Amino acid sequence: MVIAENEGISLSPEHWEVVRFVRDFYLEFNTSPAIRMLVKAMANKFGEEKGNSRYLYRLFPKGPAKQATKIAGLPKPVKCI
Repeated sequence: MVIAENEGISLSPEHWEVVRFVRDFYLEFNTSPAIRMLVKAMANKFGEEKGNSRYLYRLFPKGPAKQATKIAGLPKPVKCI
């Protein structure tokens, strides 16, 4: 995927899991999740192992909410710089 490559990310199954999750979040709430909401929602669905900022920053080092939503083709989260 070109957007991911431009972000310096080689998409793994773990990346796709987060990308699909933010797409589903957007469809349900009509907004892209900011980092705190993303961490909380991921923890609720996948548990603490994946629902923490360290895990998400390891996958998306320039900002999980910003990069995941960009790769997903969604608007940037409202509280994202």
